[in-house]
Order: sequence, then structure tokens, then C-alpha cells
Amino acid sequence: MKLKVLHYKIFDKLAQTLNFRKTAKELNLSISIVSKKINELESYYNTKLFHRNTRFVCLTEMGINILPRIKELIQIEEQIKFDLNQPYQFVGNFKIGIPFSFFESILTKVNLYVEQHPNVSIDWKVGNYLNRLYEENFDVVVFCGPLPDGDFYSTKIGQWQKRVCASPHFLAQHGVPKSPEELAYYSCIDHSENFKSTWNFNHQEYAINLKQKCSSSRLLSSMAINSLGVVYLPSFTVDKDIKNGLLNEILTPFTTKIYDIFLVAKTPFFKGRKNSELLKLFI
Repeated sequence: MKLKVLHYKIFDKLAQTLNFRKTAKELNLSISIVSKKINELESYYNTKLFHRNTRFVCLTEMGINILPRIKELIQIEEQIKFDLNQPYQFVGNFKIGIPFSFFESILTKVNLYVEQHPNVSIDWKVGNYLNRLYEENFDVVVFCGPLPDGDFYSTKIGQWQKRVCASPHFLAQHGVPKSPEELAYYSCIDHSENFKSTWNFNHQEYAINLKQKCSSSRLLSSMAINSLGVVYLPSFTVDKDIKNGLLNEILTPFTTKIYDIFLVAKTPFFKGRKNSELLKLFI
């Protein structure tokens, strides 16, 4: 014979009422079923759990001893039923590599995800980590731009453009360039990796007057806001500053190229709950 949760619920209720009739009524069962299940419970554990006769019912010492455990079993079963009726919630850890300025642009989405998924913890590594996907065991990395060939899987999660910007004060003081050629006469600031002092517009290189360099897109944007020069940065870095009037976009006819943003992983995104869950965070 296998015990069921009903055996324990009947035991618990009878321990409260000490009355077979009341127990049967409260559980919407017949008295014979209540009596049968108590007998089965006692037979299974090979011990008497209730002293009883036609006028008297009380727990035995063994019945008193196991009552707390019975209540725990009932609570566990009720919790399991509750959990099974809830929407699926992923439990686990993510390690994600992401460019800083793109991370800033999705913070509202990240905050919403974290609030809705309290059992998820995330280790964010800021920077471009595509080349270290395997070495540092990332779950995913975000890559902005044309993907090189490699042993990885990717899915597109967005698009971006590069924007030429400067502060309203800088443009009022120095004028607005009308073409990329004129950037040779304006103070420009760019990433430290720009060794040629050129910017590319529609597949053509143009010389710029590169006065200062910095390794952070976000800091370059701040430098431009403070009128230190013209910048050429991703839309997800400067769009908020443009909207708030801190920067003005210029040379728009020359910056029409659209780039893709990819989520890159070691395994296909349609395999496994973890990759599927990561897509929810970014899409």
C-alpha cells in the first residue's frame, strides 16, 4: 500500500477535532473513509496513532510525536502545488560581457528583468569580450557591429548608427561643419584605438583634426558635452544626450549606415532554458 497526502491530511484534521464525524464533514468525506485511512496509516507505520472507542478519541504518544512531521509534509505538498501553478521562473547565474555605453542604454530593461526574476543573479563584465567568450566562460557577450567568423552562435538583438555630435556651445563658437572634409579644421576627440586620425563615412576615409583620445565612449560623450570637440559615437551612447539638448547631431546625410547588435553565445539560443532566458533580458 502506498500512502497519499490524503492520509496525512485526515490524520492532521482528526488530531485537531478528535472526532471522526467532524473530520469527515470538514474534509467532505465519509466516516468510513476517514476510519479506513487512519487504519491504513497505522498499519503502514506499524504503530497505533490514536486511542479511540465509541465515545473517546485522542492521540497516542507516538501520534503526538509525529504530528509536527505530518504538518510539514502537508505544507511541502501545498507548496509544491503552489509552485507548479506559478509561471516558470528561471533560477541561476548569468555571466555577461557587454560594452559599457550599450549597457547604460538598457538599464531600464535590466531593472525590470531583475525585479521580475528575483532568483537570477548576473555578473556583468564591461567591455568588448567576443574574443574571450570561451576563455572567461561567458554565457553571452554583446557585440556591436559586423561579426567576424568564429566558433560561436549569434542572434540579432538590435541596430545602431554612428552619430557625429558636438555641444551647442562648441558649434556656436566654431560653426557647423557641412561636410566630412571640414572636420580637418575642427577639434575632434575619439577612441584611443584611432591610430590613423581618420573617420569613415560611407566607406570613405576622411582626415580629422584629432586633438584628444579616450578609451571610453561614455567619457568621450561627456567631453563633447563639455565643448572639448566633435565626437563620432554610437547612437546608443549619445541619443539620450541629443534628446536632452546636451549634444547636437551634425553631418546626418553622411551617417546613414546601419549596424547590427548581436548576442553571442557558445551554444545555440534555441537549446536550453538558460539561453532562452538570456534572450528575454535583451529582447
